[in-house]
Amino acid sequence: MMIPLAIANVAISLNMHLSRFRVRRPFLKAINNFRATQEALLHKILQENSETVFGCEHGFSDIESLEEFRKRVPVSTYDILEPY
Repeated sequence: MMIPLAIANVAISLNMHLSRFRVRRPFLKAINNFRATQEALLHKILQENSETVFGCEHGFSDIESLEEFRKRVPVSTYDILEPY
């Protein structure tokens, strides 16, 4: 049995409308407090990589701030990072 096109369009439009709220609200919250969002992401990345060779060598498990990250992990070229 085929669903009439008009009903399908209404269903899709409704789904898109509801999805907009599910996606938009967290996005707006994140951009309104971008510093906290970026710091949370940095901490997540550090935690997930704290047991890698690179993470152990740079003390990822002990890094508490962006400033500390900058001190411990210098800007690197591909040639420096390639072995990892």
